[in-house]
Amino acid sequence: MQSEKFRDLSAKIEKDICSGKLHGRLPGVLRWAAELGVHHVTLTKALRLLAQKKLLEIVPGQGTFVCSGHPVREKYHTIGIVGNVDSLEKSCFLDRMRSLAGDWGYHLVFLTPDPQILVQNPQWLLNFPVDGLLFRFSLLQRRQIDLLNEAGIRFAATFHMLGTDGYDSACNDVASFLEILLKKLKEQNFRHIAFISTGRSGDFQYFLQGIRDCFRKYLGDDFDPDLFVIIDSQQDYYFKYGKTYPNIVLKDTLKTLAELPVVPQAVIMGWPECPCFQDFSSDLLPDTKFYFFSEGIVKPEICCSFPQDESLLRLLEQLIRRCEGYTGPYTHRTTAPSMGNMCGVTLKELHRNP
Repeated sequence: MQSEKFRDLSAKIEKDICSGKLHGRLPGVLRWAAELGVHHVTLTKALRLLAQKKLLEIVPGQGTFVCSGHPVREKYHTIGIVGNVDSLEKSCFLDRMRSLAGDWGYHLVFLTPDPQILVQNPQWLLNFPVDGLLFRFSLLQRRQIDLLNEAGIRFAATFHMLGTDGYDSACNDVASFLEILLKKLKEQNFRHIAFISTGRSGDFQYFLQGIRDCFRKYLGDDFDPDLFVIIDSQQDYYFKYGKTYPNIVLKDTLKTLAELPVVPQAVIMGWPECPCFQDFSSDLLPDTKFYFFSEGIVKPEICCSFPQDESLLRLLEQLIRRCEGYTGPYTHRTTAPSMGNMCGVTLKELHRNP
């Protein structure tokens, strides 16, 4: 019967709530009714029925919210950017992000915690007056996904964790970059190729494993596990040396490579956070070529850059739209590599161009 249509709709929405598909603030009635192809009165009746069941809370002037055992969050019109933004600031890209947010009536705040804080206290981010969080790098943890969903805080990330859903992401296609570079180095008879990276939390170990698999695939028998260096003890360096610790970590790592029985012909690594190559002796690895990849930074020394402009802006706008009630399918985009200096650089050349 037509009069019972709202009950069928209510049952469908209830199923989506119980499965976790719907959470936080729901879309406006008129727009959502149009998307569902039903009359707005029918949708209103369905929502009221769910409110009677304590599954929804209808807040006049604010909207309709899925009940999660937490109080309905206030509307702050603020997005938190979680992670280091130095590279974005140097390229003036933050101004574009602020402008986009401003067009929607939103502000940006920047949260740069030590990654260990997020691992040891995943609830830390719930203390900030934000509507949504955009995670950079691999800072989003699996436990945080559950907490943010329960609190009704929307989020997006520049890294997508295997086996998770419920958020938009935009990832760098590192595998394509490595395929291009490793094939080229093999053609040039490079046999001893090193890779340097910082460690990742347990949720993101698969990322490093994926890179290791690329090396095995394209280097074959030339793959040397001793040249695949993952730095996991950064916290000790930080407490001892402060903000200059990335230089110390890199310097010690290069010394270790220089002392190996087989010195690498090439080193592939991300562009260091605070490179000061004047501190490194050019005699340390005099003949080794360095191939850097970076997120957003374009310099003559960099082999590959992942442009962040359009992908990051789209991700930010999608996050704001979800804070405004959009419930469309989640998107997982990849940013293609933009290849630059494929000849590599030596430490001596980096000395000349600090």
